[in-house]
Amino acid sequence: MGKSQKKLNYMRAEDWLLCKRRGFIQDGDSLKLDLENTRSAFLILPVIDSGEHGFFWDRIVLSGSFPEDAAVTIYAKAWDGNDPVDVLEKFEMPQTDEKIRKKLYDLTGQPKARFSDALLYIEGQKLFLAFEFSAGGRDAPELTGISLTVGGDHMTDYLPPIYRRDDFTKRFLSIFNSMFLDLESLIDDIPKLFDTDSDNPEIIRMLSSWLAISGSYYRDDELKEWNKTAFADYENLYTKKGIERSIKRMTGKDALVIEHFEVDPHSALNNDSKLYERLYGDDPFTFFVLLPEDTFRDREEKEVFLNNLNSVIPAGRKMELIILKQGIQLDWHSYLGVNSVIGDYTKVKIGDNTALQFDTVIGGDEADG
Repeated sequence: MGKSQKKLNYMRAEDWLLCKRRGFIQDGDSLKLDLENTRSAFLILPVIDSGEHGFFWDRIVLSGSFPEDAAVTIYAKAWDGNDPVDVLEKFEMPQTDEKIRKKLYDLTGQPKARFSDALLYIEGQKLFLAFEFSAGGRDAPELTGISLTVGGDHMTDYLPPIYRRDDFTKRFLSIFNSMFLDLESLIDDIPKLFDTDSDNPEIIRMLSSWLAISGSYYRDDELKEWNKTAFADYENLYTKKGIERSIKRMTGKDALVIEHFEVDPHSALNNDSKLYERLYGDDPFTFFVLLPEDTFRDREEKEVFLNNLNSVIPAGRKMELIILKQGIQLDWHSYLGVNSVIGDYTKVKIGDNTALQFDTVIGGDEADG
């Protein structure tokens, strides 16, 4: 039944530019009540022409965020033939909310509904729609879309003709008609929940939880990219390659991951086993992660990294983080690369007020004394 439903949607920034409005702040494709300056906001859509005399206007649904203490009022008027004098083109926003409200009452009569999901049940070729949003608390209502049903079948279409003409029957069955249409819409939209290209934060985080991408303080754009490669990444998630990839994503740095067997203190090629034991210990289940000194801005960022990294290391393995200093200390963790420079020594004099730091070099020739 829902496959043949036709709807007119307002949900893009360009759509709102065609409307007259007061008291809203536009944020991308959504409109939010400007709480700093007002407690009420008004939105007036362009006149909608169905092209059919006596057209029956049915359901309208407003999507967005509507707090419990917020209210939505829908004003609607349908007619055949020429436009009423004060419809949209000549409808100017008065200076006060009360004047706008009175003008809408004069044009449409009593509001058709005070809900975000309502049945209009009015007939006419053309339709005038206006909305009032009110906030009673600290949270502002936010409108992300308007959907107006403009065609499609109805439950009463499947009844004998004698029942189709009954107004009460159509109103009563419209309740269930709306429920089934919403259910069909949810089913049709299921593939969107698995769309890794979606920019919806809720969908991004839901997918990441399903794909076992755990951790805290990750940005939505980071999770979105990781969701796309989750299945391929899972193949080597708990390997050395997978750990290096995870560290790169968390810190933006290329880490040096050293496993115990790579620096076996008791290897025949090792001339100083005691030094290697002091550096890397003798636990075969411990591996080491070496990162530059400027990797973390503060201790809190470092702790977050350690907590997140624990979720991507194999069970039964222990990790030790080593921060490489800019200086060099002999017989401790110092790694020289292609662009490393070994500087000259600096002469020092040792006295009562002098302390030697780890990066002080003592040396020289006999001429230096």
